[in-house]
Amino acid sequence: SSAQKRTRRRAQPTNQIEQKQEKPPVILPPPSKPEIRTYHRK
Repeated sequence: SSAQKRTRRRAQPTNQIEQKQEKPPVILPPPSKPEIRTYHRK
């Protein structure tokens, strides 16, 4: 449990920065072009 908590704490900051940068660009296309998301999902 201690080892997992330490790894999660270290991966959180890196994951948060990558998620914040990938969230804006990914959220912009869907609302503006919902057809693109359906094409990628297919």
